[in-house]
Amino acid sequence: MTNPIRLALDEIRLTEGPPLNKRTLDLVAFMQSGGEPEPIAVVWINSFWRVVDGRHRWAAHQLLERADINAVVLSLVGESCI
Repeated sequence: MTNPIRLALDEIRLTEGPPLNKRTLDLVAFMQSGGEPEPIAVVWINSFWRVVDGRHRWAAHQLLERADINAVVLSLVGESCI
């Protein structure tokens, strides 16, 4: 695994809507108590970072109005992995 980088949330897009469910709310509570979730995984497609893994973590950061998030950048193999 490569070292995570910090990415601005407004530079990241989801392939589907952000999840707002118990899992996301549990992550919000975890982060409010000082926890830091694992980095999300992203790829660069069409001028934006796309979340490959970590939709709930991304949504929790959005709910907490965080400006950025730890992310691991993956490279595409072939035409598309999404």
